[in-house]
This record gives sequence, C-alpha cells and structure tokens, in this order.
Amino acid sequence: MQGAIWCIHGPRSFHSLFRGCRRIEMETKLSQLHTPDAKEREIRKYSKTESQHLRLRRTKIKLADFRTVKVIGKGAFGEVSKPA
Repeated sequence: MQGAIWCIHGPRSFHSLFRGCRRIEMETKLSQLHTPDAKEREIRKYSKTESQHLRLRRTKIKLADFRTVKVIGKGAFGEVSKPA
C-alpha cells in the first residue's frame, strides 16, 4: 500500500520540490539585481520557464512516442509490447 501511495502522490511532491528550488534561485537573482527593469525581465523569464515546464508535464504519452521491439501478448483489452 505504501508503494501505491508513492506512485500517486510521490512524483507530484517531488516535482513541486524542484519548483520551489527554482523559485528560491530566482529570488536570490532578484535580490542581486538593482534596476527594476532587470528584475522585471528576470520575473518574466522565470514565468515563461515555469509555464513551459508545466506544459511539458501535462503532455500525454502516446503509443507513437515509442518504438515497439517485441509484441509480448494480445488480449481483449489490446496488445502488450516491449518498447525500445
């Protein structure tokens, strides 16, 4: 049961940890900058990077993303294959 909980909640908390690290890194860069324009550019850059990262996390994995090496079995619900 513990493994099932990790499979559901673990990866989300793991990625949010990295998101927090990126935020802290951005805040330290902001504290070193003195001009408001540079701070605004850095915030925009951070926002763009975060939105791209979240967009990549939302993409669905399709069968076309893999190359089939061997078909292991076929059944009523589809086919099981070994990807490369």
